[in-house]
Amino acid sequence: MLRLIFSGIWPIFLVIIFFCGSIVVHELGHYLAAKVCGLHVPRFSIGFGPALWKKKLGETEFRISLLPLGGYVALPQLSDLKEIEGKFDLPKDLKPATCADKVIVAIMGPLANVLFAILLSCILWYSGLPVDSSLLSRTVGYVERTLTLKDGEVVLSPAKIAGIKIGDEIVSIDGFAVNNFSDVQHLVTFGRNRDIFGHAKSSLKVIRGGHSIDLELRPVLVSENGNDEFRKIGILPKQELVVESVIGDHRNIKIGDQILKVNDVDVLHILSLRERVSNRRSVRLDILRDGQVITTRVSTVPVAMEKPYALLTFDDVRVDIIPSYPENVDKSQISESTAGKLLLFSENGDSLRKYNLCNGLELVKVNGRDCQNLNSVIHGINRYGANTLALIRSDITDNVVLPEAQVHLVPAVYTNILGVNLRDNTITMYKAPFEQIREAVVKTFQTLGSLVNKNSDISIKNLIGPTGLARILYMFSRIDIRLLLWFVIVININLAMFNMLPLPVLDGGCVVISLLEKITGRQCVTKIFGVLQGIFFFILFALLIYVSFFDIKRWVADNKLHGEYSRQTQLRL
Repeated sequence: MLRLIFSGIWPIFLVIIFFCGSIVVHELGHYLAAKVCGLHVPRFSIGFGPALWKKKLGETEFRISLLPLGGYVALPQLSDLKEIEGKFDLPKDLKPATCADKVIVAIMGPLANVLFAILLSCILWYSGLPVDSSLLSRTVGYVERTLTLKDGEVVLSPAKIAGIKIGDEIVSIDGFAVNNFSDVQHLVTFGRNRDIFGHAKSSLKVIRGGHSIDLELRPVLVSENGNDEFRKIGILPKQELVVESVIGDHRNIKIGDQILKVNDVDVLHILSLRERVSNRRSVRLDILRDGQVITTRVSTVPVAMEKPYALLTFDDVRVDIIPSYPENVDKSQISESTAGKLLLFSENGDSLRKYNLCNGLELVKVNGRDCQNLNSVIHGINRYGANTLALIRSDITDNVVLPEAQVHLVPAVYTNILGVNLRDNTITMYKAPFEQIREAVVKTFQTLGSLVNKNSDISIKNLIGPTGLARILYMFSRIDIRLLLWFVIVININLAMFNMLPLPVLDGGCVVISLLEKITGRQCVTKIFGVLQGIFFFILFALLIYVSFFDIKRWVADNKLHGEYSRQTQLRL
């Protein structure tokens, strides 16, 4: 139990450290620059609104405020924002800040974020970043036949319609050079081109058989989480299908073999491999072994790809009772009588909570009788009127009484497989710090360009606010802290570039106003700027609330997807 508690606390601790740390670094840049310039700093706040904690050190009150939407350093010699920062008792001999002071203080916030990003990128350069090796390629490994739109409509994929083939090497999209498949995904998603009819368009240059071919595709909007819709064309990157282990008695396949072809057809992705062997008793493989291509025939193995499970329904609620088998179970002999743990899953976790249920609970008894397999569950529910389930919850057996229920068996889904396990495609990449920073800057520029371009399908609602950033940081911290570091680098580069935009309330706006004052020699610009800052602050605050609304919708949708992912993972063998 203690281990579970700390496994949950540690990611939250990392989120607080790095999310708040990025804000602290930015404001610390302003603060230190202001102190060096001899400016009066009455307050240093992380967050806005009423103080949750505060302590005065010297002339400065340091505080943590209620709304974690950023932070500020109060600098009355630069601008008057008493509506936001509050009123302060100022020294009588307070002199106005010079133009140089204003510019230096404004620039040092974003610069601090850049320096912090460089520091983290040095750590990541040393530790390495785990990446899927297929994303480093720009070769097409699989062409999806169809894509499903948000409304459930199934359409032919743009890649299939345009004639993209497995093995095509994508060298540019819309005139931008492609270095890897991450570039492919980014350039399609943030594309800004449309045809004369207003349909989204992507122009691809591919290399096929040594020849350059120009293709035009019409991307479609696909939703991955039920909310955001992004342009997709229906292609996946090339994978190296290298055998890591062999299941059963395969004398013609060895560990380390790379599968190149099935029945003389190139296979560059695991989905292609599955399609080519699923309905065949035997296949002919072209294998790369020790630098030589070997052709051999291999018998496939009929197995249950999806386990049998029991579908329990009551009050319009659907619950899947899915068995969990030991690792040594014979997959070719799976049936409803096979013994194993029985776990509860549902696509809609909200419906389960109403009955004090949740995904992943282990079912041990039905109506007082032990359950060892699906047959015993179906017999126990169908034979007796009362439906009392004994479930293991946090190592404690808990009884739940359900209303009248029905249950029936969903049989296993069988297919043919090759009988091998393939090697994980994750590798550790060591990228120089300034290359990491350059990539973050380029992608930020492309994202901002798509955001303000009317021909793109990117809008403000697709942006991620503080709530969304914290959620992603939490997810990465649970997977690998190096992914967390990478995302914090991206956050800090985004924060630096965003703050240097020449808009009131942002650091870039302060620089522009200071330079205008220096050029015109008129101090009245500051008074006008103070009014504009207040207006733009409330606009920015409203924007953050708007974006956070969609962050919460994504969170809810992702929780539902996570439930379905857990269910699908448990169903697979």
